[in-house]
Amino acid sequence: MNSLNSHLDDMDHFLRAPKISPKASPEKIQGVAIPPVENATAAEAAEEKPLTAEEKKEGIKMMLKMLRKDKKAKEGKKENSIQGKSGKKLVIRNGQMVVISGDGDEDDEKHKKQELLQKILEAAQNDDLDEVSRLTRERLAELHGTDKPRTKVDLLKALKAGSKEVKKLKKALFRMAEGLSPDGMEFLIDAGFWEGLVQGKLTMGGAQPPVPAKEIETAAQTEEWQASLSQEGYFKVAGILGGVGSPDPVNWSPGTHVEREIDNQWYPAVVVESPPPSPGQSPTYNIEYTDDGNHEEAVDVEELRGDHRGEQLAKVQEGVAHLQAAGWPASFIFMFDEAWSLVQNLWPLAEQALGTEVLLDPRLGAQMATPKQSKIDMSGRPQRSHTYSESYGDDGQLHLLHTVALLSAASTKNGGVCVVPREYDQYYDASESWEHGKPSEEAEENVLSLRFGIQSLRPLQGTMGSVLGLAGNIVHWGSRCSEQTESPATSVRALFRHSSAGPCQYDFDPLTAESVAKMSIGDRLCHVARALLLDTIDEQLSLSDFPEMFKQLV
Repeated sequence: MNSLNSHLDDMDHFLRAPKISPKASPEKIQGVAIPPVENATAAEAAEEKPLTAEEKKEGIKMMLKMLRKDKKAKEGKKENSIQGKSGKKLVIRNGQMVVISGDGDEDDEKHKKQELLQKILEAAQNDDLDEVSRLTRERLAELHGTDKPRTKVDLLKALKAGSKEVKKLKKALFRMAEGLSPDGMEFLIDAGFWEGLVQGKLTMGGAQPPVPAKEIETAAQTEEWQASLSQEGYFKVAGILGGVGSPDPVNWSPGTHVEREIDNQWYPAVVVESPPPSPGQSPTYNIEYTDDGNHEEAVDVEELRGDHRGEQLAKVQEGVAHLQAAGWPASFIFMFDEAWSLVQNLWPLAEQALGTEVLLDPRLGAQMATPKQSKIDMSGRPQRSHTYSESYGDDGQLHLLHTVALLSAASTKNGGVCVVPREYDQYYDASESWEHGKPSEEAEENVLSLRFGIQSLRPLQGTMGSVLGLAGNIVHWGSRCSEQTESPATSVRALFRHSSAGPCQYDFDPLTAESVAKMSIGDRLCHVARALLLDTIDEQLSLSDFPEMFKQLV
């Protein structure tokens, strides 16, 4: 572009003629003609549009600022446009001020689009349908591909996206995530408020020590998980966090979780049958081992013990139910000690599965499946939480592990998790492909388009206290919960990161095991708000998912 300096004398004449100096206000020079400047690009010409009143006022301010600088130094900018605060570019052309969007990137984007359309047209004229398909997929990958790091800049853009209601929710959650509760929401850091919601069933402030998970006795089990992650993209561990148990053997009815001692080692099992004891004999039980499904009959009560860890799981499950009944997102369960105790129990499991020290990602959550009366429901469709390049290192080592702790039994009827195993997922490691980022989409009303065969899905059923481990990029979703079920699937989820993984999405900081153990109520609220903000950005949460008292304060 030509330099504005070449027209500086004309500008001076223009300013002198109406008796206006470079210090003049924009209002004083409205309507004054401006000398023409040539050589605007074709792309700019295509993007130009008449100035609005506000744009014209901003443009004049920009011009005066530019003139003041050029008056002091004759080596001004060698271009005939200037960028404003709004991100729009002022161009002086043919005695008129016009504005074009962007800073030049949009011009390049338009040029690329025109070139691509021309190539597609030429391929179509040559009946080269393969080339048309290749070029189209390439363009879709550029537009919709998710293989891009999400930084703080992207977070600021995301906060401004959506409807007015969504923006209000994002703003409130962002302030809470930064430790700045919106006006009137001070009650959110009041332990009494939360304990009242769960009817005193859960505790806050570190009063509840972690209940240790069952230790992994053999390296073979760890190797089995790692092999399953590598081949299928997921693994399942039955009953590792405990189950529904009772310390009193007299009350061990079928379905009760117990542990069986063999050579001074305790193995999780479930009572299958409790036959009446013979006169003068100790009670015996028929059991099924939860790790391998084997059965054993007539096990003496002296070789069994109750599984007390299930009591904590039941409390957390009940807490989730109380929160959802009061209109609060289930993720607020992380205001309580017992939920963080579960996360601490998941920590060593994640380290064994990934083979290294791990950090806790900001993405936390909890959920209780909700039965819906509608015959057709397009919500909760198959998705990937992260791309392959986010989930794996350059060496193919898994870096992101989703852990799902089952607070109740999960089945195909009560809203259990379903996945597409790696071997059946054509786009599992194709981060650059647009299909990778959209494993499913609503092609038209009530019609779901899938990037995998429906016969490939695999429901991950499990007993209470079981844990599911999912690779960060595996396609997953929750199945629909039947109205006939008595116990909807309830779970707590946590995302763990390999110690050498890249930054978290939007550059949020991960948590260490030490920081989790020292969190205050205010810290917990920040982390819950951060997790809810991420869910809102991903369009998995809206203001309708909060109670009326919260909506009125947003």
